[in-house]
Amino acid sequence: MGWVNQQVCKILVAYKIDTPYYVCIDSKNFFFKYTEIDNLKQTQQETIQWMDSWLLNWTKKMCSQFDVEFTKTYKFKLTQNITPFVLDTTMVKSLVEHFGSKKDFFDNFFELKLPSNSVSPSEFVMYDIWCKSQHYVNKETTVQNSATIWNHAYDYSEQHNTTFYEMVLLSYDHFGITVTGLHSSLKGKFTISDCVHFLNKIHCRKFLPTSVDYPF
Repeated sequence: MGWVNQQVCKILVAYKIDTPYYVCIDSKNFFFKYTEIDNLKQTQQETIQWMDSWLLNWTKKMCSQFDVEFTKTYKFKLTQNITPFVLDTTMVKSLVEHFGSKKDFFDNFFELKLPSNSVSPSEFVMYDIWCKSQHYVNKETTVQNSATIWNHAYDYSEQHNTTFYEMVLLSYDHFGITVTGLHSSLKGKFTISDCVHFLNKIHCRKFLPTSVDYPF
């Protein structure tokens, strides 16, 4: 349940934040170019045909919870469910207080994720749908803010004869993206040798973890 606990932490940490906004970064992310915090913009909203059934069930639950009309996946738009993710501190606190206390939020989050065999919770989807219910719109957005490598990127590279490091460097050239990472969905497809080669090419060899057997 650790992955659910850390989702709750990303919301409740707002009460420790003194700035109007804060950015959530996952442990899989790292910076391969010089980055300033103001460079990290929220991604634009997109339709959600990409969602699997479990996350879609969570999305529908959140719409019901916050009285937001859900239409069709090819019409309904949400911010990309990836990190870096920019949150408005005041909006996050209002989300928590919708449920009552911080303890009430914690309890409700775990209750809402049931049944666990058909619902995959996402703190960012919850936040984004809450923002919709409050008619809140992100002021600054970008097409893409991360070049993190997921399993579907692996499949793409196989089909198009491209390499991961080329994809990452092109994302910097075209979009100014300075964040990348290796998602756990690559496990079984991406070897240690692949990781070392990738990191060497983007001059980040030192980022390979040494405390675990596998870097994901």
